[in-house]
Amino acid sequence: MKVIIIAVLIVVKIGAQWGEGAKQASLCNSALALAGDAFAIFNSSANILHINSRQFGAEYTPGKFGFKQLSSFHFAYVEPFSNFSIGVGLGSYGFELYKENELVLGLACEASKGFIVSASTTLSNLKIQNYGISNSLLINVSTLYYIYEKLRTGFAVNNINGASRGNEAGQIPIVFLYGWSWDVSEDFVLNIATEKETGFPFAVMAGFLYKPVKYFSLRSGAATNPTKYSAGFGLTYSHFQFDYAVYTHPVFELTHQFGVIFSFLPF
Repeated sequence: MKVIIIAVLIVVKIGAQWGEGAKQASLCNSALALAGDAFAIFNSSANILHINSRQFGAEYTPGKFGFKQLSSFHFAYVEPFSNFSIGVGLGSYGFELYKENELVLGLACEASKGFIVSASTTLSNLKIQNYGISNSLLINVSTLYYIYEKLRTGFAVNNINGASRGNEAGQIPIVFLYGWSWDVSEDFVLNIATEKETGFPFAVMAGFLYKPVKYFSLRSGAATNPTKYSAGFGLTYSHFQFDYAVYTHPVFELTHQFGVIFSFLPF
């Protein structure tokens, strides 16, 4: 059974990557150009620049796709300065036979008015029982451009240096992402993004965020290759933001994701 779990884990990690952050997951990872929370450090770190207070976030996925062995924990922290922001992310995924850990460090700054650039590094550690340990250093870059206040576009390349596992090339994909975010109204935001991983088909993700009341938001999304659907909500109270996401897989069970973010100033 554990061998089957490892095989499933490898398939879903390579063929169905999901970015960290319950907010991002509930939008089917379409929020490439949406002003982010602390978990943007894992996805598109340019989005951390406009976080106007220190933030610390923690999230838990009890079992991806119905497998309790595929649980994950992630932590994120953002420190804003007058001209730039820095972010740190920590993650752990898997179980005793297959374990992935990652450390992400990123910096974002405004290159010119309305144009944000960012670079981050990801130190990835993979341990497979009886096969050894592999360490990889990935370099990621991202941008965010304000066409005007309510319309933004973003671009990112993850693993731009082509890092891999061991001596065999291509074990970690290079991922190209491009997206748009449009504030249709004060209460409704529409997001769309495209993704191309080396070795996998072109994918399209779309999602929306709707705020029926001031401190509560509803979210949903869909994606292709493979076909996926997502939904969730966010609730803010004083210094805290609570997030929940649920998303599908074309073969396996639903995945539930929970997150909380603490802001050192009220949202």
